[in-house]
Parts: sequence; structure tokens; C-alpha cells
Amino acid sequence: MLTKQLMVEVDCPSTSTSLPILHHLSREALQNLEEEDQIKKCFAINEGLINAIQYSDRTNASISFSIIKTEEYTDFIIKNYGAQISDIVLDNLSTQTFDDVLWEESGRGLLIINEIADEWSFSRDEQGRNILKIRMRDELYD
Repeated sequence: MLTKQLMVEVDCPSTSTSLPILHHLSREALQNLEEEDQIKKCFAINEGLINAIQYSDRTNASISFSIIKTEEYTDFIIKNYGAQISDIVLDNLSTQTFDDVLWEESGRGLLIINEIADEWSFSRDEQGRNILKIRMRDELYD
């Protein structure tokens, strides 16, 4: 069986002025979900976008946002040039709770993504860009 797939990719400045259009694209991609689930999942994606913008390298201040939608899932892929997330931070996500970071100024974004996303991964490509991939499954196929 051939899987239907839709892909959208946007390259934009790494500034907060890009957030409204990227948020709109996220909501449209998840429009088949119940409103509460859509809001929660868009919140996780927005955290990834905010982190990409906040930690972007200012000499190459752009981000790439891709949405790949199939019948079973929607992938959101955020790429930026910036500092790599340390292995310590990534390893701590399996044991960290919201109580651990409640009073911190930052550090909740990946924890939120970890809690809400069906799957997610962080890597770097051969060009040195950070790649955050967030997968949201379509509830009809769970």
C-alpha cells in the first residue's frame, strides 16, 4: 500500500517574529485532533521552535521548519545552527521531573517535549545544524 505524504518546509529568520506563522502551520498540520490534544501538542512544538530561536548562532540566524504528514503520524523537524545540547542534559530527561525545574529560569522546553511528544530525537547533521525531530501520532492509528 502506498502511503500518502505531505511535506512543507519553511526557512525563516531565527527571530520571535517567525513564531506566529510557524505556530499556524503546526496547528493546521494537527487539525484532525481534538482541540485539547492539538493545543497540547502545538505547545510542545512551540517549545522546540522557541529553543531553536533562542539558541541559534547569531552569525547564521535562520531556522528550518519542516512538517511531514502521513496517514499515521506527523513529523515536525526543526533545524538551526547553534550550540549542541549536551549529553548530560539529554540523559537527565529520563529522570528529571517538572518539580526539579519549577523555579529555574529555563530548562523546561525539552522536558515538555519529552512529556507530550509520542517520539522525539535530537541530532546534528553533516553541516553542523541541530536537528530536533518531534513525532506526533495520529490517534486513529494508535
